[in-house]
Amino acid sequence: MSPGFINVYPSWKKVRVLVLEYGAPSDSAVFKKRIEEALSEIGFQAEDRFIPHLALARAKGPPSQIFNLISSAAKLSLEETTRFK
Repeated sequence: MSPGFINVYPSWKKVRVLVLEYGAPSDSAVFKKRIEEALSEIGFQAEDRFIPHLALARAKGPPSQIFNLISSAAKLSLEETTRFK
């Protein structure tokens, strides 16, 4: 998995979700393609805006909550990850 970066959805002006976005590994691309193929059979259109991400937090209060969380998280480092299948 490629290194990621912190982002927010839907926008920096209206923060609701704090996410870690990362480069699309081949597993994600294959998984996305399989899901889209299955859903297209029942009438859903493919989603072009898909960005692989991990949701870290949801904000129910003012955007300043998320900005404070981002400031705190910037001081953390990731030493190791484990992938479960």
